[in-house]
Amino acid sequence: NPPVVVRRTLEAVFLLMNAARAPARPQPPDWQRVQKMLSDGGFLSKMMNFDASVLHGAPVLTAYVAAEYFGSGGSTPPSPDRLRRSCTIGPDNRRRSVPGPLRRRS
Repeated sequence: NPPVVVRRTLEAVFLLMNAARAPARPQPPDWQRVQKMLSDGGFLSKMMNFDASVLHGAPVLTAYVAAEYFGSGGSTPPSPDRLRRSCTIGPDNRRRSVPGPLRRRS
């Protein structure tokens, strides 16, 4: 088994990659399902082509992932805008900014 931080990171990736099929009450995925995702030959391609707009349709899941995987103790999880800014990496592995907030549009 990998270190806890790696395992939790991969669990969060699994949940987000499967946001379109998210249950009403999210919970950590089984480790075997995460391993199956990682062994999929198309995994990297799916990650590189992931459409983050899918997350707008799964607000319960995104709130769960933010609280469970990005929260620190009992403090308030970071805002979606802060998460987006901190996780936006360009193809050259340099941090880049993306204009516009990460909010559901009406």
